[in-house]
Amino acid sequence: MPRTPKAGLSYFPLDVAFFEDVKVKKLRRKHGSLGLIIYVNLLCRIYQNGYYLEFSDLDELCYDIAEQVFSDKNYRDVSKIQQVILYIEQCALINIIESVNFGKSDNKFWYPEAIHSFNAKDEATNKNGFL
Repeated sequence: MPRTPKAGLSYFPLDVAFFEDVKVKKLRRKHGSLGLIIYVNLLCRIYQNGYYLEFSDLDELCYDIAEQVFSDKNYRDVSKIQQVILYIEQCALINIIESVNFGKSDNKFWYPEAIHSFNAKDEATNKNGFL
């Protein structure tokens, strides 16, 4: 029996020099291991959907991440996660793009390398509806 098709990827490659990347080092210096965990969590969420993560409320997204990242259920520092996400964007590891799609305003996370390959693929067919 064939597999049921799914939207995202089952896995994504992580470069063996991941921790040597200047942007990742900058994130680690500022936010420590929490910054790295949140970044990898975002990458998993992005690639699970394909190459982007659609969300409408950053606070709700941060709360979801807090549930996965923090082991203590009483400690949910959502503001810290939001600071880390905004710093990850500042380091140019992800882009947050606000777009209007079908009359509804949504925010999207894009991973820069994924944008490049996504745009290159869509330029040939001219079907890119997100940018």
